[in-house]
Amino acid sequence: MVLAGGAHIQALSSPQWPVVGHSLPSTAESRRAIHTTPPTPRPSSPAWRAEPPRPPASTHNAGDELPEQLRGVMRRLAHSVVVCTATDRRGRPRGMTMSSFVSLSMEPVPLVTFNVRTPSRTLQAIQDEGSGGLFNIHVLAEGAEGARVAEWFTRGNGAAGEGLFRELPDGVGVCEEDGAAPVLEGKGVLYVLRCRALGEGMVRVRDHVVVVGEVEGVLRGEGEGFGLVYADRRYRVLGDVLVKGEE
Repeated sequence: MVLAGGAHIQALSSPQWPVVGHSLPSTAESRRAIHTTPPTPRPSSPAWRAEPPRPPASTHNAGDELPEQLRGVMRRLAHSVVVCTATDRRGRPRGMTMSSFVSLSMEPVPLVTFNVRTPSRTLQAIQDEGSGGLFNIHVLAEGAEGARVAEWFTRGNGAAGEGLFRELPDGVGVCEEDGAAPVLEGKGVLYVLRCRALGEGMVRVRDHVVVVGEVEGVLRGEGEGFGLVYADRRYRVLGDVLVKGEE
């Protein structure tokens, strides 16, 4: 897959993990064991590059079946790209890349939502008794670093197993705290939203589950710029800005 976009990919800085708005877990909670895997150089992987924007490859054909027509329409919309992580009842980390994540409301408490096709090991980890419904949403940075993280977590938790977290790509680390969802680190992560699924926030719709969660904290990542987006089956960065002219 090729990274395409209409804007220059900005340089990324390396701050630590300052907390924005809400604080980290309380002192009692922080006594739980924390296992950290720092970003480690690994053998070079296929390089990502930015390409000039091109006309959409997706076409609308009135003769297609309705699902395929809708699929073509949705490919022309830009979607956010995030990675959701959770820990199952056996302590195994789970993670998946999603493009269905959006904010739901800000008051009286901030809520976010996404949907997952079932079966899903990450969804099961969120639903497991003992997990507390905890999950983390990683807002990925635009550019090659964010695309690398997004692509890694499209592999799924099946065949990859725990190797999904033990053999992370170059420049990506993970902090695993007992009883909490894993936190990914590196220049590909813009923000981390620490969330808890609402008791009434699991709605099954045919083969999907809509998840609603409360945001309990925001961590600042190492990435800069805007978030990574996905459209027409390609990862992209934001392009031109439209400015309303004077009449």
